[in-house]
This record gives sequence, C-alpha cells and structure tokens, in this order.
Amino acid sequence: MRTATILHWIAPFGLWIYCAPSAAAIVVVPNNPLSIQTVHIQVVNQYGSAATITSATILRSGNQFVISQIVDVACTLPLAPILTSDFDVGVLPAGSYQVVAQIQHTSSLPGCGTATSNQAATFTVTDPVATPVGSPLGYLTIACLLALFGMRRLREIKSR
Repeated sequence: MRTATILHWIAPFGLWIYCAPSAAAIVVVPNNPLSIQTVHIQVVNQYGSAATITSATILRSGNQFVISQIVDVACTLPLAPILTSDFDVGVLPAGSYQVVAQIQHTSSLPGCGTATSNQAATFTVTDPVATPVGSPLGYLTIACLLALFGMRRLREIKSR
C-alpha cells in the first residue's frame, strides 16, 4: 500500500520531467554569413516524447528576427524527435542581428502541461573582403618592366 502511494506521487513528477523539452538551439547557416550570401535561420529542439510542430512563423523588425513556434507535446513513450523550423531570410546587409525564438508548448493530452520557453542568439553579417583587381594595361606594363630588367641582368652577366 505504501509503495502504491509513493508511486502515485512520483509518477506525475517523473512524467513531467520526461516530457520537458531541452533548450532550443538557434542555428544560422552559413555560420559567418557575408552580405552576398543567402541566410537561413533554424530553430532546432529535441524532445523526450512525441512532439510535432503545429505552426512556425518569423517576423523581422529592423535587425531583429522574432520566431514564434507552437509545438504539440504528447507525453507518450519516447520517440526523441528532433524538430527543426527552417526560415530563409534572404541576403542581409552587413550588421549585427538578433534572433529571439518563442516556443509555446501545448498538449491535447490531459496532465501533460503547457509551457513557453524563449531562446535568443546574435549573429553578424560582414561584407566580403575586396580583392584587388588590376587592369590589362597594368599587367602589360609589369611584364614589360620584368622583361627589361631581365635583359639588363643578362647583359651584366655576359659582360663579366
């Protein structure tokens, strides 16, 4: 009888811990984007039980992105799904950006609970490094000078 009472109190606590999601990770692809590359922002989260994304949106305001994600968590046997929301935000001008993910956990099952978690990250977009480019006339001038100095050096060697 005492064991049944203890299990009666421990089981909901264990189920709550078991169903709790880990912290979301915000991933920016490419890792250090340039202002000429397309940027993708991903929210990646692994759950300890069955879960599905019911909606995911992204809004941009200046240099801040706000991701709203709703995840339906079912406190059932472990499936450990990794859920990913991927957003193509296009080419961004150089600067610093902030991403805030607001993840709302819902459940259609009684006793599974609901919660909201927030995750934030920053990333920087830089301009590509300018590569010096010469003109054909400049390259021709350099080639002529090298040939002239080479001929002069050969004359010095022959005269010795």
